[in-house]
Amino acid sequence: MSLALSDSLPIARYRFTLRTEAPLMVAEYPGSMLRGAFGHGLKSVSCLTDLPHCGECPMRDACRYPALFEPRPGPEQSRFPDIPAPYILEADNQQNRQLAAGESWSFHMVLFGSAIDQLSVIIMAWQRAATQGLGKGKARCRLEQVEWLSPNGDVQTIFHEHSPRVVPHEAHLSIPALTSGREVTMELLSPTRIQSGGKLRQGSELTGPIVLHALARKIELYAGSYWGATWKRPTIPEDLELTETTRMQQWQRYSSRQRQAMSLNGLVGTLQLSGSLDQWLPWLWLGQYTHLGKNTSFGLGQYRLEQTDQAVQQATNDMAEECTTS
Repeated sequence: MSLALSDSLPIARYRFTLRTEAPLMVAEYPGSMLRGAFGHGLKSVSCLTDLPHCGECPMRDACRYPALFEPRPGPEQSRFPDIPAPYILEADNQQNRQLAAGESWSFHMVLFGSAIDQLSVIIMAWQRAATQGLGKGKARCRLEQVEWLSPNGDVQTIFHEHSPRVVPHEAHLSIPALTSGREVTMELLSPTRIQSGGKLRQGSELTGPIVLHALARKIELYAGSYWGATWKRPTIPEDLELTETTRMQQWQRYSSRQRQAMSLNGLVGTLQLSGSLDQWLPWLWLGQYTHLGKNTSFGLGQYRLEQTDQAVQQATNDMAEECTTS
């Protein structure tokens, strides 16, 4: 089965807006901070036993914490040795990083599959995380509102701090009609870790097939893990060419579990693909939700697709507007 434009996919992007109650310093790539805060908040509102490790817990299979934060493959996912968490965190690096008390700051969360049905729990987790405090100084915040960002650029407020319920909304994604084009540019917005042959690749080592295969693997991983889809991967165009203008961005995160700093360096810049790309356009467009490469739950591998064709560019512009509209 091919990836069809008419497919309704269980993918939704939300914007969470926080209001600070104390000064907050945001890291250049705050995905690690956000993921850690979300994990603590989610465990706080979900865990019934207070056991230190989920593997020992008799409630594991019924608990929302491991399902959302530490998922493991079920029988229907046996072809995947590991599965990603059903979310991706995204932060706008153009926002102010030094916030005084009373200022607002927002980030995005892309949810996949059944995680969309757990949105109320996820919102509760962020409320708890904000109250517990963010960043090194544990700056207290409050969750002010949550908005659903539709792929056509519409924005719908589905939760506000003064309302106890989540507003029903059309939480799905359909790939828009994409007109033929022979050239696309992927603007890498966060460090992108593309592996090939078990090795993290420098920009100069990338080829068109390496990029497209990495993109397809990531989409197949989310699709197979969270809604059981198996799509036929397009063939690599014989005339495919890649022009890269990238640099390796140094980035580290501290792992509380491993008690050490971990290097997550990745590429930023642009990747320009040219050739007979018609069959790959839906995959390239969808990759703006699944991201590209390794460690995407932190927000790494985020890119924006640009194309000279007006119709395709409009679909991408709508998505860009969805991500930036206040």
